[in-house]
Amino acid sequence: MGGNKPLIDPETAIVTRGKAEGLHVDDACEAYLARCESLSELPTLVEWALELGYSSAQAMGDFERKHCATPCAPPLKRARAKIENKWAKAVSVGGNNQAGLIFGLKNMFNWRDKSDDELRQSVVITLSDEVSSAIERLAETLLGR
Repeated sequence: MGGNKPLIDPETAIVTRGKAEGLHVDDACEAYLARCESLSELPTLVEWALELGYSSAQAMGDFERKHCATPCAPPLKRARAKIENKWAKAVSVGGNNQAGLIFGLKNMFNWRDKSDDELRQSVVITLSDEVSSAIERLAETLLGR
C-alpha cells in the first residue's frame, strides 16, 4: 500500500490516501466539518486524522511538524483551527458537559488555565503596592507631615 508515500502530498496538499483521497486538505476539511455538522457532532482531531488516512492524531501531528515549511502546512493549520473553533464555540454556547469540552480544548489544542504562579504574581504586586502605600502613610504620620 505504498508504505513510503505520504498521506498528504507536501507540495500540493492533496490527500493521497484515506477517505479524503484526491481532495485538497481545505476541501477535505470542509467536507469533514459539514458531515459532523449534519450529524450534530463535534469534530475531533482523531477523527480528522483518520479521515486523512493516519492511524492517530499523533501520526498526523508528526507529519505536520516534519512538513511545517511546505505548502501543505497552512491548510493543515487552518483545518486544526477550524476544529478548535468548533470546540471553543461549544464551550461559549454552554451545554451539559462544559468540563468535558474544556478538557478537550486543553488536551487537543493545548489550552491552559492561568498558572498559580501567574495568579500569585498578580496578588504579590497588589500587596506590595498596598504595603508601600501603608509605609508611606506611617512615615508621614511619624514625621508629623
